[in-house]
Amino acid sequence: MIELHIDLEETQIVVETITHVLKLGSKKLASNYFKHNPPTDFEMEAAIVEVEDEIALAQKLIRKGAILFTKDTAIREMALLAGVAPEREMIFKIEMLEELFARMTSKLHFTDDLEFAATILILREFMHHLKFDHICIKG
Repeated sequence: MIELHIDLEETQIVVETITHVLKLGSKKLASNYFKHNPPTDFEMEAAIVEVEDEIALAQKLIRKGAILFTKDTAIREMALLAGVAPEREMIFKIEMLEELFARMTSKLHFTDDLEFAATILILREFMHHLKFDHICIKG
């Protein structure tokens, strides 16, 4: 099992008992790239490049078939926004996250919280590039 925690200044990935840190955080990403609300396409693309570069460093840590989980409140909120039923343990599928990301980047803008938008971006790129089809949210 792999635990993911997206914090304000960094993202932690716990594999077995070892914590690995990526230089990706919701506040850090939002303040470095998002100058407009909602972020422009150019701002999103620039942020994606940085996120992809950091995530590439994590690829060697992830075994095929590993289960991804989190206890993050923001990811729980995303899942609820995407239509996942509120449960003690929730499964948030990549397809639902992609739909949420599309809503965020379209004219259907749903959040004024740029840090939340950055968290959506980080999670989307993490799951997409590391080939996770869902994340289990425990809480």
